[in-house]
Amino acid sequence: MKKAVLRYLPTELVKKLDTANVDTFLTTDASMPKVLLFTEKDTPPPMFKALSNEFRKEMQFGLVNVKKQADLAKRFGVKKAPKILLQQAVGKKPEAYKGEISYIPIADWVNLHRETFSRGGGFEESAKTGSYSESEAPSRPWLVQEIPEVTKRSAKHVCFDGGEGHCVIFLKDGQLSKEEEDGLVELKNRFTSQLENRGAKLRWVWLDVSKEPAWAEMFGIAKFPNVVVFNPHKRLRFCKFDDDDEEHKGDKDGVEYLVEKVLGGDGRFKIVKGQKLPELSDREEEGKKTQSERDEL
Repeated sequence: MKKAVLRYLPTELVKKLDTANVDTFLTTDASMPKVLLFTEKDTPPPMFKALSNEFRKEMQFGLVNVKKQADLAKRFGVKKAPKILLQQAVGKKPEAYKGEISYIPIADWVNLHRETFSRGGGFEESAKTGSYSESEAPSRPWLVQEIPEVTKRSAKHVCFDGGEGHCVIFLKDGQLSKEEEDGLVELKNRFTSQLENRGAKLRWVWLDVSKEPAWAEMFGIAKFPNVVVFNPHKRLRFCKFDDDDEEHKGDKDGVEYLVEKVLGGDGRFKIVKGQKLPELSDREEEGKKTQSERDEL
């Protein structure tokens, strides 16, 4: 009887995750904790469906097939499946479950976090933005992305909020590739370490000029990929490769060269004409998708 009941538990409460939707999942309704199951299976096992049903009002549940999503497993430091992680809040390091693989101890562990981190528990921007239904809650993928994209919704948060530091803006005609992102992350980590005791800060972002051509025009750049270092404070200004510089381009080495040039005090900044940034384009939100009989994962 128990097996029959478990078989018919709803599966739509468990979101299948991949590199395309994981950031949206983690940052939609950011005040709600996320429970992630890393498994070699393609569908949620009965025990995980039971957990998602039990805590459906307080937590969200996701499934990562480690065979198909090796990059996600690597990102979360998962070397062996099955493994359960709980993301308590956006930007926090996920906590791993280390107990017995059985429903009751896992449910008790999840329940402890539910009591502390349930919806409305003071995390993130819920108090500022008001209450959202699950279908209305806006995602904020830039909160968890190493190199966030500059869009109409993210711009103020990732660079243009008056916060400290300059912005390293990688300009790409189209999507940022995994290789490009990895190179930028490596540079970001290296420069962050170097600047730790110097009181300087860099914020690393990218911009798709195919969707934001006015920005490419503002920078006076026609070849891509490319890069600028932007100073968003008081007088808006930016530094790019010299017009007669034929040696450097917008690859990893070129980005490193320009950043070092600026940090060394040799960068020549150009004032943004009219001190007004181009309007960023409206983008449609990504539509929401829904998707063994023993205690096992």
